[in-house]
Amino acid sequence: MIVIHAVMRMMNVGELKRFYQFHAGEFGQAMLALLGVISLGILPGLGIAVVLSLLRFIWGASHLSISRLRPVPGRAHAYSNRQHPGEGTAIPGLEILRLNGPLFFANALRFRDEVHSLLSGATPLQAILIDLHANFGIDLSSTDILLGLVAEAEKTKTEVLFAEIADPVRHMFRRCGLLDTLGQDRLYPTVDDGVQDYLKRHPRACRNSPTQG
Repeated sequence: MIVIHAVMRMMNVGELKRFYQFHAGEFGQAMLALLGVISLGILPGLGIAVVLSLLRFIWGASHLSISRLRPVPGRAHAYSNRQHPGEGTAIPGLEILRLNGPLFFANALRFRDEVHSLLSGATPLQAILIDLHANFGIDLSSTDILLGLVAEAEKTKTEVLFAEIADPVRHMFRRCGLLDTLGQDRLYPTVDDGVQDYLKRHPRACRNSPTQG
């Protein structure tokens, strides 16, 4: 009881309230850690907090957020999330996917399913442009998934393009053979570079596109 009383006196109710308003999940995690400290002691309680943080990070990373981008009306060379169907017009034959987190073994299947749904959709695609800006490295499971997607895309004559590739990712692409399969010219510094190159190689799409080079 003395320990509980001491901990309760140290608790900042206003800070806990702000914690809850900011993110209820993190508040719950903090409360579990606090209960661990009270019931088991400081070191075991801190151990619980560390394990909970790791589990929460892995869970969040495995639920990869993927945005489908389209040109922003009135802003040249700008692209945003397609959350509102009425905003902007898609580029004919091109889908732009932005990964809002690193691609790795825990979420690679989620990404594969997203691309597979595009390839098997009713609207035929000429290219899929994948923005990997959040990846500063990549594991073998992810490169295997990408190799499989490229092979699947070839069956429908759909190009797979990549933008914002970090040097370590490019190195792994080379080591696994993906770079040889794609070609160096299908990796672009920015999303807009990929879009402009696509439009140059597909004049019909360029004429009907909301963006111009």
